[in-house]
Amino acid sequence: MITTLLIAHLATNGQSFSFSGTIRDAHTKEPISFASVYFQRLGIGQTSDSAGNFSFGISRVVADTLLVSYVGYELVKIPATNIKEQSRIIIQLERGLAANDVFVKVKLNKGLFLWRKIMSKKGNTTGIT
Repeated sequence: MITTLLIAHLATNGQSFSFSGTIRDAHTKEPISFASVYFQRLGIGQTSDSAGNFSFGISRVVADTLLVSYVGYELVKIPATNIKEQSRIIIQLERGLAANDVFVKVKLNKGLFLWRKIMSKKGNTTGIT
């Protein structure tokens, strides 16, 4: 029984993969808090802590891409094959350029629009001149 448990433990340990890292601003070198760090195919992810640190322990290793994103910064893609077991990586995010990808659409309240139009046409009805 102990031999079976030992073999099962070694089999699962052989496939596990763990690493940690820090996310920093490429310009100021300051840590970036609460950035999204996730594997694209596996769907496993987390956010960095207040000091920009994160760590992963994955039970299976697959060909995947680690994605790091944060508002105002460019998306970073790192192939999982470039990450070594038990390593500590530093990811530097570049500030993104202002993009024209944001659209604000105002919903028109038709009732309010008609009421304002009627009120603008309405003259002085009090009879006082």
